[in-house]
Amino acid sequence: MIKEELDLLETLAELEHQQWMNWAKQIMQKEKLSQETTKRWKNYFIPYKDLPEDIKELDRNYARKVISALKDHQIIDD
Repeated sequence: MIKEELDLLETLAELEHQQWMNWAKQIMQKEKLSQETTKRWKNYFIPYKDLPEDIKELDRNYARKVISALKDHQIIDD
């Protein structure tokens, strides 16, 4: 993967993490979650750059899907 693609991957993964944090916080306000889930989620309410690599990889998985869709629609080159 070239540098530009890696940069795009990380940018999109960071956006996915921000989106997930917003979603998770809304769910926590609306739903009664277990204390275990609440504690686990709150551990990840941190900037993307500070996440452990295994959690970053979960965000990257969604970023790869976005990149694939952009390529499929010829918005970015393959």
